[in-house]
Amino acid sequence: MTPLLLVAFESAPWTQAWGEVLDLPQLRKLNCSSQTASWMLCACALVFARSVIAAEGELVLDYLFAKANTVVDAAQPGSGNTTLDAGDLGTRFLYSTNLRAFGQPAKLQVDYHGRDAVVGNTRNSDLHLFYAANLTLSLDDRSQLSMGRFLAPSVVLLPVDGLRLTHNHKLADGQGVAQFFAGRRGVLTSRRNVPLDEFLPAIGADWQWRNQRFSAGGSLAYSEDDAILVKASRELKRRYGSLQGAVQGSVALSRELTVNLRIAGFEHATVTLGPSWSELDLDVNALDLWHATGMVRWRPNRDWRFRYGFHRQQASVYRVGVQLEDEAGDLTQFRNPGFSPTFTDHRLRAERRFRIGASNGWIRARARYRERADRTERRAGGELQVSNVLVKGASLQLAGFVDQISGRNGKPIVLDGDRRSLIATLGYRRAGWNVEAGANWLDRDAPYSGRTFTLADPDEPRNARDQSLFVLEAQTHAFVRTFWTGRRFFAGLDLERNLEDGGEFRAFAQFGVRFGEGR
Repeated sequence: MTPLLLVAFESAPWTQAWGEVLDLPQLRKLNCSSQTASWMLCACALVFARSVIAAEGELVLDYLFAKANTVVDAAQPGSGNTTLDAGDLGTRFLYSTNLRAFGQPAKLQVDYHGRDAVVGNTRNSDLHLFYAANLTLSLDDRSQLSMGRFLAPSVVLLPVDGLRLTHNHKLADGQGVAQFFAGRRGVLTSRRNVPLDEFLPAIGADWQWRNQRFSAGGSLAYSEDDAILVKASRELKRRYGSLQGAVQGSVALSRELTVNLRIAGFEHATVTLGPSWSELDLDVNALDLWHATGMVRWRPNRDWRFRYGFHRQQASVYRVGVQLEDEAGDLTQFRNPGFSPTFTDHRLRAERRFRIGASNGWIRARARYRERADRTERRAGGELQVSNVLVKGASLQLAGFVDQISGRNGKPIVLDGDRRSLIATLGYRRAGWNVEAGANWLDRDAPYSGRTFTLADPDEPRNARDQSLFVLEAQTHAFVRTFWTGRRFFAGLDLERNLEDGGEFRAFAQFGVRFGEGR
């Protein structure tokens, strides 16, 4: 079987450069342009003999459609409803092949993500992102040099256009991997491509080591980014730099007991954006964002499992310079603390495996205690998962949780203090097929959705920038899902409907093909 190579570049210089490296005259003649807001995906089916090149990867296409009713004017509850709908087409392309470049063994890797709005009156933003498009050369048995775009080791997502040096080494009866990279940021955190004429520096290093009992590692990186604020058809952009680092480690105290720990930090300078919404000016400051996580896992035998998790996140986020109009018509400037995503989590989980005749499964108990600056959250619940119910391949899953929210430091609770959630799912799995049907009941006060907007800016709802405009996981909904996978092809279909709001519906379909030796 001969593999299919799909190549997509946004400009002719990139295409010509890769054509020269791969010595492919077909690719050098390819001329792609992205001068307009709409994109052009240039695809070439280049067929190679198996004796020359061995490639593997997958191509996945999906279609997401969502429809919902929304309040026309949030300030006037009786203003009536309107229908919002959106549909977009997604593409995911993974490609990896071994070849020779510059007289050395090399590997070409491509990872492309794309989404295009095709229908609907509430369009999502188009995405055409390469998270990887690099050529890796083997310098010797332990060192490799990557050129092009790659995902750099970092606390946050950091696609980099540049060079990466990887070195494998042995140390203290273990294996270590060191990485050094330098270049420019290729994709913003707001999921936009950085123009080729714009340079946002990115540099850093990463080291990981492990043996049979221990693991340790750390990373340090500096990068610059653009903060983007969208107001209807206007767009404001500010550049900032950030220093980020992380250390982590784990130890297996015994075959049954494992401990993991990770501490990561992200610091960036003050970012000023404005105007925003109806405010005349807005300064957003985020300093010293860091988090620490830890986990203790104990497996005394094959039927019992226990886990304790800890998560502490600290962030200084506040707004200053907000100017609003008072009752007299004068502008008043004040400092608003805003929302600070600071919390401490404690999680417990206990699991017990059971067998009843031909059926088997797990009983799980879960608990969570979270402390925020303004409230305390307690959650308790359990889950029952059974396989081979009545017939081989059939499964049953039941889960229930209770949340209790109470105020702290004298601050009132604006949310419903007590919530309950129940999930029930029936499934069947056999011969590559996996079918599920179920419902999620969430006890919460209205409104059940945030799909309300004001007519003060009628253009904004029709130019949504959120890829998850309709989210049903936080609503009471029913679903039917089916997925089939074979040796080469796979496909899936997911249908969801809101049971509180009959006008909310979402459908997701996916089809993919794997090629090469790894399929």
